[in-house]
Amino acid sequence: MKNVTIDRKTWLRGGRNGLGVITDSFLCNTENHMCCLGFALNQIESIAPEAMTGNGSPYEVLKMDSDFTTITYVAEIDDDGLYDGSREISTDNLLTDDAIRINDNGGISDTEREQKLITIFAKSDIQLTFIN
Repeated sequence: MKNVTIDRKTWLRGGRNGLGVITDSFLCNTENHMCCLGFALNQIESIAPEAMTGNGSPYEVLKMDSDFTTITYVAEIDDDGLYDGSREISTDNLLTDDAIRINDNGGISDTEREQKLITIFAKSDIQLTFIN
């Protein structure tokens, strides 16, 4: 299992940064605040924050780094309507789509958001840990 640590102080989520300021949803913004997929790309694929700045999805980074394959999977949907982690492919897919939808949802609490993200990433053999 791969491990990804998300620092709540620099985590972009719910259309807001960690300080509650409304922001655009990017993998990484100009202040090096990242969404869940930004943290994953940085820690699993060693993609620098500068390479992700202003990009909205792993597909956009894929255009810059053709070796990106670790957290991209083809879709098999389970009963809750989320990706079930069953097959690999190298493009944006339902894991990334689910992660973006959950991460950017301003209508759920951070506790619910974290639990949902932990669940969908675990299906791809990635353990998320939230700190701070």
